[in-house]
Amino acid sequence: MMRYMAPELTRLGNFTKVTLGHPSWGFEWNGHCVYFNCVSG
Repeated sequence: MMRYMAPELTRLGNFTKVTLGHPSWGFEWNGHCVYFNCVSG
């Protein structure tokens, strides 16, 4: 799993790219996925 942290997204949480068969984008906030399809941890 690859993680990308953008300056404008740092305060919102980690912008996480998850590849599970197909690329999906999501936010990981305090270990909780709150946007699209992502895996916390």
